Amino acid sequence: MAFLRNLKTLESFKSPNYRWYFSGLAGQWAGTSMQMVAQALLIYRLSNSAIILGLLALANAIPQVVLSLFAGVLADRFPKKHLIQASQAVGVINALGIGIALTSGYMSSEHTGSWWIIVVAGFLQGAFSALATPARYAIIPELVGKDRVMNALSLSTMAQNVFQFVGPALGGFLIDTFNFQTIYFIMSGFGILAMICTGFLPATVAVQTKSRNVLKDIKEGLKYTWSHKTVFFVVGFVVMGVIIATPSGAMLSIFTDDILHVGATGLGVLQSASGIGALAATLVLASVPGKRRGWIMIASGLGMGLSLLIFAFSRFWPLSIIMMVLFGISKSGHITPGITLMQTYTDREYLGRVQSIPSVSMGIGGLAAFFVGVLAESIGVEWATGGFALIMVVISALAILGLPRLRNLE
Repeated sequence: MAFLRNLKTLESFKSPNYRWYFSGLAGQWAGTSMQMVAQALLIYRLSNSAIILGLLALANAIPQVVLSLFAGVLADRFPKKHLIQASQAVGVINALGIGIALTSGYMSSEHTGSWWIIVVAGFLQGAFSALATPARYAIIPELVGKDRVMNALSLSTMAQNVFQFVGPALGGFLIDTFNFQTIYFIMSGFGILAMICTGFLPATVAVQTKSRNVLKDIKEGLKYTWSHKTVFFVVGFVVMGVIIATPSGAMLSIFTDDILHVGATGLGVLQSASGIGALAATLVLASVPGKRRGWIMIASGLGMGLSLLIFAFSRFWPLSIIMMVLFGISKSGHITPGITLMQTYTDREYLGRVQSIPSVSMGIGGLAAFFVGVLAESIGVEWATGGFALIMVVISALAILGLPRLRNLE
C-alpha cells in the first residue's frame, strides 16, 4: 500500500475531497457506460430508422447548445457540487421512467411511436448534463490544486474508460440474456449511489464575476477566449474533435446490426474496445510529466480521424475491433491534454465559462449526428461517417503543419 501511495499515477487520491468526487462520478459512469449500449440500440430496434436514431442525438444536443454557455456562468457563480448532483438526479429519474415503461409493456414495437419516451429522456439528460459539465471540470483545480490537474483529470478519465470497457460489454450481455429494463433499473441504482458520494463534497466557493448580468458574463467569457490566442487555439481544436467524433457513437448500432451483424453483444464489444484503448492512453497520461501536450493533442486528433475512417468501411470484424481500440487511444489523447491545457492557461475567474465552450461542441456534435443520420439514409452510414472522419484527418494535418504555437504547448 505504501508503494501505491507513492506512485505519481495516484497522486490526486491524497486529497479526500477528490476521492469523494471520483467515487461520485464513478457511480454515474457505471450507469452511463451501460446506457451507451441500451439507449441507441433500444430506439433503433423500436423505430428501425437511422433518422430517429439521429433524432435522439438531436434531442440531446439542442439543450447542450442552448444552455452550455449559461452553465459556464453558473459554474463561476455557484457551488459546483449542486450542479453535478442535479444532473445525477435527472439520470436516476430517466432510468427509472424508461425501466417502468418497458416493464409495463407500453414501450414496445407493438406501440408505434413509443420511442418518444427515450427522446424526451435524452432531451432532459442533455439539458442537465449541459448545466453540470463545466462545473464537473472546473471543480478539479479547487479539489487538488492546479499542479495536479493533469493527474486528476487523467485519473477520472481513466476510471471512465474502465467503465466504458466493462459497462458496454456487460450491458450487451444483459440485453441479450435478459432484457432492456434490467439495464435501466441497474442504472438507476448506480445513479443513487453517485448522488450520495457527491453529497460529501464541500460546497466550493464561487468566484465573484465582474457583472451580475448573465448575458454580459457570457460575452466576457467569449471575448476572453478570443483575445487569449493560446486558449482560443486549444479550445478550437478540442471543439472540432468533439464535433467530429460524436456522430460515430450515435451511428454505431447501425454498424453492428446492419453491416457487421454482431448484435447487442457485438455493440458492447466495440464500445469496450474503445474503452480499452482510452484506458491505456489515460494511464500513460496520468503517469508521465506534462510535456508536449500540444503535440499529443494534435497527433491524437489525426489518429482519431484515421482510425474512424478505416472503421467506417471495414467489413472485417477483427479489424473493426482494432480500429475501435485505436480510436479510444486517440480520443483520450486528444481530449485529456486539451482540457488540461485549457485549465492551465485560463484565469480562474473565467474557467467555468471557457470550459462551457467544449460543452457547446458536444451539442453541436449531436446536431452533426442528426445530419449524419439523415445522410446515412441516402448515401449509407459508411460514407456519412467516413466523410466526417476525413474532415478530422485534414484539420489535424493542417494543424501539424501550420500551427506551431499550438503544437509546441507544454
